[in-house]
Amino acid sequence: MNFEHAYATIHTALPSYLVWGWGGTLLLLFFLLFNNRSRKKDLDQLQVLNTELNKNLQQKTADLIDAKKATTLFQQTVDALHEGVLITDPSGRIQYSNSIARDTSGYTEEQLFGQPSTLILPETPAITEERQVVRAKKKDNSEYPAKVQKKDIQDQLGEPLGTLFVFQDLSARQQEEQEQERKHQKLTERLQKSRRFESIGMMAGGMAHDLNNILTAILHYPEQISRNLPEDSSLRPSLSALNRSAQQAVALVTDLLSAAKAGSAVKEIIDLNKLTDNILQEKEALLIFAKQPGITLHTRLSSDSLPVSCSPPHIRQCLHNLLHNANDTILRSRERVGTITVSLDRRYISSPPSPEKSSGEYVILSVADTGPSLSAVARAHIFEPFYSKKKLKGKGTGIALAVLRNISEEHDGWVDLVDPKDEQGNRFDLYFPLRKICIGTTNESSKQERPGQGQRLLIIEQDKKQRETMSDFLTEQGYQALSVADDTGALSYLNRNTVDLVTLNLKDNKPEEVQSFYEQIRFLHPAQKALLICTSLEDPPVKKMQESGDICLIQAPFNHEQLQKAVQAGLTLSSQ
Repeated sequence: MNFEHAYATIHTALPSYLVWGWGGTLLLLFFLLFNNRSRKKDLDQLQVLNTELNKNLQQKTADLIDAKKATTLFQQTVDALHEGVLITDPSGRIQYSNSIARDTSGYTEEQLFGQPSTLILPETPAITEERQVVRAKKKDNSEYPAKVQKKDIQDQLGEPLGTLFVFQDLSARQQEEQEQERKHQKLTERLQKSRRFESIGMMAGGMAHDLNNILTAILHYPEQISRNLPEDSSLRPSLSALNRSAQQAVALVTDLLSAAKAGSAVKEIIDLNKLTDNILQEKEALLIFAKQPGITLHTRLSSDSLPVSCSPPHIRQCLHNLLHNANDTILRSRERVGTITVSLDRRYISSPPSPEKSSGEYVILSVADTGPSLSAVARAHIFEPFYSKKKLKGKGTGIALAVLRNISEEHDGWVDLVDPKDEQGNRFDLYFPLRKICIGTTNESSKQERPGQGQRLLIIEQDKKQRETMSDFLTEQGYQALSVADDTGALSYLNRNTVDLVTLNLKDNKPEEVQSFYEQIRFLHPAQKALLICTSLEDPPVKKMQESGDICLIQAPFNHEQLQKAVQAGLTLSSQ
């Protein structure tokens, strides 16, 4: 019973109160007291209901917060995937898309919502639970390869709720695979070319001496016959042609030998600027231009020192080959007039053409001509053996440019035929790693400070870094440091030259092999002094070798100071 109802009851009963008097008053008081107790009970029940309602409200609020957190966590998790995600309703219309799906397709979230999944993916029957590659579409109607997988979503009763699509854009992967395939193809081509050069080297090594003997006779007899013939003899033209052919054969053998010996060449630290200038002043280079008055030589050499580790005879051959090639190219033009430019530059190369080459500073020797440019086909095959002879009708041996490439590779560099900007001209660039050392100092005080006085040292070391480190340091100390990678190259050099000190390496070779090698050196030069690098000074083979000749010892590993002292000790040995 509420308050309004009680008031209405009292108002109705008031006339009766006036009739009943005090008895009625007592009855009314009893009624009001009973009604107040009932009202208190209702208020208590209402308070209990209110408390339960507040608890339910708090629980619902907490559930909503948890649901929001779960939704946020779901979105962040799905967005963190590297794959696109679409969720559709049972009718196939998109209800959710993650950021990868939107970025890949080019649509916004609002543009995708409610749209059929076929907007970006092909018809659903084409996609199964097994991942497969399909052609997906973007907003701009372009297509791209995508790997797609779908999964139907059902409730606990098996009723369909929608479909989950997971897809991955394969464009980048396909491009990477294509790039890897191109790199693999290039490496395969380089390997094939390397094998060709190896075959040439083996052939040259096996045939060179026999060919030289045959060619000596071929060159000798026509000259002998010519001396006994009258000046007007009809045989003279034939003998001259025979002599020219023999000279071409000699040039071919020379190129073959250069290809065979490039790997075992003795290298020294030398200023490529001075070496190039000296080569251009030699008689053979001057004769190229003396015979062709229409061809002019220009030089742009550097004023700075450009030290490189190289074999001077091979650099000379490279430059001669390029000069002859440029000369032939200009003579193929209609005017038969042009310019050959020899230049040197220093440049930092951050991305070498092959992974085995190191980034860093390189010295570039360039030979350019103003003759007709080579075609794209010729440029692709120009370094192949005999291509220039057969296809370009060149006048040389046909392997000069192939030898050029082989020599540059053996010097840790490469050769590049620069793409011309117009139809006129060609330029070959030879790259050699720059050695950051001081050479050719003329200051008298510097000479006195350096212990070396130009003594010739032959460093035989298989390890490239160790060989370069020793060569650089000893060159800086005033020695003429020559270096070679193997015993074969060393013996070939010592067969024609002498040095003040040679290094022997016992740490990487068997004692009997080193002993035999040293005996071969002593056969060529009985008083040859040597520096033996070993891991232990007390080993019997070491002591035995020291007793057999003029040998000084140094224990590996060693620092520069120890190397310097050992070299000085080796040079001061008394010949036995």
